[in-house]
Amino acid sequence: MKRITLCADDYAQSPAINRAILRLVEMGRLDAVSCLTLSPTWKADARNLLAAENGQRVGLHFNLTLPFDQPARKVSTIMASCLLRKIDKATLLRTFDSQWQSFIRFFGRPPDFIDGHQHVHVFPVVREIITTEIAARSPSCSIRSLSPPSGLPSHLLKRSVLECFNRRMVTLIREKGLSSNHTFAGFRSYPSSTDFPVLFNRWLSAATDDTLIMCHPGFAGSDTTDPIRNCRPDEFLYLSSPEFENDLRAADISTAPRKKVAPLIHGDFGIQPTVA
Repeated sequence: MKRITLCADDYAQSPAINRAILRLVEMGRLDAVSCLTLSPTWKADARNLLAAENGQRVGLHFNLTLPFDQPARKVSTIMASCLLRKIDKATLLRTFDSQWQSFIRFFGRPPDFIDGHQHVHVFPVVREIITTEIAARSPSCSIRSLSPPSGLPSHLLKRSVLECFNRRMVTLIREKGLSSNHTFAGFRSYPSSTDFPVLFNRWLSAATDDTLIMCHPGFAGSDTTDPIRNCRPDEFLYLSSPEFENDLRAADISTAPRKKVAPLIHGDFGIQPTVA
């Protein structure tokens, strides 16, 4: 039997997303939750997740695009700045530190893992800062790899570009003695007509041991700035249904075993940044 990890991204982005993720956590359908700690509601959202979690891993969803406390920026603009090495490292490091400290301040412990909103964590410059900071701050914190299972062909341009960036990220992870998932699935286009159960079963068929599958569940919301808001309810309906559990059994797949939740830690884990 193969084991996978199912991770819900974007926790703390909006109340509609939060409610859906918390419901799936309570149902035991999720193995991991990735959090946006710059959200103005993060303090309350962290408290709610702490109350609901039953062994899920909880991580930092590193954000450079959502306009919580910064101007909205297109991911394509950030990608270009990173490729040209024109992004300001000092500003980037302060942004990382702020989100890291916010996670610890309101969740009570360091994140179990880190990934990126719109996958910015694998971009040039960003990946160097993240791997260096994780190695110094919390080496047990894993980093999301975007390496695809061999049975999942690349057909999306976005996915192909990110996989290219990811190869260097994986090298940095190994060089610094850090950990990551073995393979990754969950890339998709987001028309509202997409049949999510069909997509998910395709990912299950390609999954290997230690594949991480990302998902984006949510209830119907009024956030018109969320480009995938119409797709989130479909994901929630499937993941909360008996069909989801039946499909796991049919694919001879189990989700990753729950980790024992560590007691709350008092103190400051935010050591001084190490990258100039």
